[in-house]
Amino acid sequence: MPVDVRVIAATNRDPAQAVREGALREDLYYRLNVFPIQLPPLRQRGADIELLADHFLEAVNTRDETSKRWSPEARARLAAHSWPGNVRELKNAVERAAIIADDVIGPELLPGSDRRIPEAPYPAGAVLQVRLGSTLEDVERRLILATLKENSGDKKATARILGIGLKTLYNRLGVYRAAGQDINPDAPGPGGVPSRPLL
Repeated sequence: MPVDVRVIAATNRDPAQAVREGALREDLYYRLNVFPIQLPPLRQRGADIELLADHFLEAVNTRDETSKRWSPEARARLAAHSWPGNVRELKNAVERAAIIADDVIGPELLPGSDRRIPEAPYPAGAVLQVRLGSTLEDVERRLILATLKENSGDKKATARILGIGLKTLYNRLGVYRAAGQDINPDAPGPGGVPSRPLL
């Protein structure tokens, strides 16, 4: 059966250098190297940063049915940051800022800020165990529910410890409840494991 296939391959390494080092097969390199496109790092594409940040925030707002927006100072911080992790770092930064912010996202929630996250009043050795490959949404849910359980359902204390607004916490709990998640602080911790060893 006739097929028409085009392959687009991406790498963050110099492929020619990888061939010289024996890390990439030379014949594969020549098969792929038909029309190379050099994509500069995000810090060199200033106009793209704000466009991408708006795109990622719009996706979060659509998913969570919110209407969060950037403050002018936050937009300036977005443009000023060097983004060594490129688009992945920017996307994660937008997700995190949207989780913490109430309505307007300020510069203190973005990379480069001196904002300190409040220390949780839990034993120094306590951790949240996360399986590699878990989604950011699942990790966020487990952290929120485990912290809520640890605080015996005290939502104000939970929001303060997590560094998020109380309204944001209520929004998240509403989403979990609508999805059938048991948010009773007396229930077993996320994943059916007691919460104290996890957090």
